[in-house]
Amino acid sequence: MVQDESGTPAHRKLDKVQWSFAAEDKSFKGKVQESVLKDGKVENKWVNVRPIPESNLWFETAWADFRAGKIYK
Repeated sequence: MVQDESGTPAHRKLDKVQWSFAAEDKSFKGKVQESVLKDGKVENKWVNVRPIPESNLWFETAWADFRAGKIYK
């Protein structure tokens, strides 16, 4: 969310100057920003999102299997 006092108010009971936001820029849909620290400077780049892997593992069950030595040996 990008604060913009001339944008859309978040709610009628909130202060318009502090709680208004710019409209969504749809050109960023499907992208994430990657940031790295290189030689003391921050470098940013936009990359396409990767699809969510298909898996029937939930964190809790995968973690329990990992701790039991059943997966990721």
